[in-house]
Amino acid sequence: MFGYILPDKPELKIKEFAAYRAVYCSLCGALRDFGFGAKALLNYDFVFAAMLMMAVRQEDAPKPCEGRCNTNPLEKINLIPQNAQLRSCAAALLISARYKFMDNARDEGLFKRIAARFLLFALRPAFRRAACELPQFDRTVKEQMDAQSDFEKSGLDSIDRACDATATGLASFFSSMSVQEKLSCALQRLGYLIGRYVYLADAGDDLAEDLKKGRYNPLILRFGLSSGCSQQKIEQAKDELKAQLYATIAQIETCYQSIPLTCYREILDNIIYLGLYKTAQEIGTKKKGKSRP
Repeated sequence: MFGYILPDKPELKIKEFAAYRAVYCSLCGALRDFGFGAKALLNYDFVFAAMLMMAVRQEDAPKPCEGRCNTNPLEKINLIPQNAQLRSCAAALLISARYKFMDNARDEGLFKRIAARFLLFALRPAFRRAACELPQFDRTVKEQMDAQSDFEKSGLDSIDRACDATATGLASFFSSMSVQEKLSCALQRLGYLIGRYVYLADAGDDLAEDLKKGRYNPLILRFGLSSGCSQQKIEQAKDELKAQLYATIAQIETCYQSIPLTCYREILDNIIYLGLYKTAQEIGTKKKGKSRP
């Protein structure tokens, strides 16, 4: 995941934002437990996943307590007690990051390839611990990344097929959030749609750079774009992308409504009903939207 599943901060109450930050900082702490440097990979997508997992597994929201920031020990912050849900999300984040770095080491330019290989080496102990924590998810992501690589080499222009690997990988993790069959199926569907949304958003953000550098992007193939094509044609592709993002959000909303939640409802509602639309509107204007929270 890439940091697109964000709340719309101005619409959060102060206490809701404080609860969101407590989960964010606690997930950072869970990453730290996997090894040196792992906390640098923290992103908002898995904060959403952690809140959702706690909302379907716990009866009440964990009570925050005062602690110290993992990055700046002099700063006092609110944290929630470490639990199985935070640890699972931290492991899933690391597994996703590992295969993203492996993809970058194959496909990016020289400096990004070097950076990706360095991170793969430096964070190898953390990645190994994460794979041991969630072996099935690790196998699924590996299989889907291999399938994605084969699809990109095929030259086909199907956006749905291009999204499938990321969506299927995330669906497998979301389905593990509950042992109840009906709820697990609903969560699996939600994970698939979230994965599709993330892939489409990332493709839209990377479009200009991919055109310039001649890299794979499903939008380039689907709309026959090239580095010398008109701005009007690029804008038409972006408009179609936003239409697909909005359609995916509508499906996410329908699926989300079928999932019973015990806590964090107001924050999760904000992300689903407001944050996803705001991120979609920002595609191509602000990289990853990471400045919002």
